[in-house]
Amino acid sequence: MGKQARTASILKNVQINEFLDFDNNRLKLKSSVVAEYILHNMDYNDDVELIVSKIILVLNAHNHISRYEHMLRMIVSYSNLRMLFNRKEKSYSERITKIYEIAKSLEYFKENPFFWLQYAIAKMEVHDYQAAQIYLDNAESFRKKKHVTDSWQIDTIKGRFLLEKTMYDNNAKYAYENFDMAYHYLHDNNTTDIQYPLRQVSLFDKYYRQFYDGFSNSERNVFLMHCIDMQKLIKKNISSVGKMNTRELIRIDKMLTKIQNEMAKKSV
Repeated sequence: MGKQARTASILKNVQINEFLDFDNNRLKLKSSVVAEYILHNMDYNDDVELIVSKIILVLNAHNHISRYEHMLRMIVSYSNLRMLFNRKEKSYSERITKIYEIAKSLEYFKENPFFWLQYAIAKMEVHDYQAAQIYLDNAESFRKKKHVTDSWQIDTIKGRFLLEKTMYDNNAKYAYENFDMAYHYLHDNNTTDIQYPLRQVSLFDKYYRQFYDGFSNSERNVFLMHCIDMQKLIKKNISSVGKMNTRELIRIDKMLTKIQNEMAKKSV
């Protein structure tokens, strides 16, 4: 079925029109929950990819308008893009890559640190750490070039990157060194939105089980102290985050306690 015919069939679909209101060439979502269900459970990925790609081009042509500039930033956010696709399709991540490839050729995004950070996150999701490293370096380079002092998002993803890539590569040789660097990126993160770096601490458990036994005694002691310090930071901030994040941080807090108890038994 061609794109025009397919679009027409969507507009005429009685069930969809129970939740969507098409008028004056505008689409209004009557229910965000239902809209999300439709996107995630029906086969509209072709349409979504095409529409988002066109929207980026239109917004870029008007990026001198602050409202459109804000929309450009929102649309290339990986978490936002991911929500638009039915992720049951195995190749949905390739669709996201195509969108980023269109965006990176546009003048607005070429030296945009936020864009390169989001593209790095997308590559980390598919374990393409070589590309992710390049895009993280781009984000940091353009941040400095544009004299952007706020680096907490990049630092957070650097910490996550070090933990994930080391585990993915099973890189025991640099496991301690990379953990120590990741800890400082997360613990010393200069942000008021502290729940974001703290959520990355969930990776500590898998990291501990994969590499701890190969650490020297001094490295084990530092690993323990890092876990204790991170737990203190979590306890200090646990009441300042939203309900959903509170539950997540409570889970991580319990995880760190379990790790410390296991380390204590191993040291006896």
